[in-house]
Amino acid sequence: MPNVANAIKEDLKNLEKKLMKRILHSPLKIETVLKAHYLPEFRLNKNYDALSDVVSQLILDGILEGIDSLSGDHYALTKKGKAFVDMILNTPYPIQSWTDPRN
Repeated sequence: MPNVANAIKEDLKNLEKKLMKRILHSPLKIETVLKAHYLPEFRLNKNYDALSDVVSQLILDGILEGIDSLSGDHYALTKKGKAFVDMILNTPYPIQSWTDPRN
């Protein structure tokens, strides 16, 4: 049985890698990550279900982590989350090149 469990874990790890390559980030997800960046101990508005879903996904992805608090709704970036913010902040603007259509 341990071999089966290890094989399943390996399959799940491979599937996760494939899925991570396809992840598209919504503006709300990016805004949430940036809010956690500039607001230490980001607090979740529990009345906003879409944000709650995004925060849950970011926790599963290892981008956010819960911080001990009485209300249990404070979050901060993990090391992975900080690396993601650095990637966002270091992304250059797209450029457009103009060409003569006759060439």
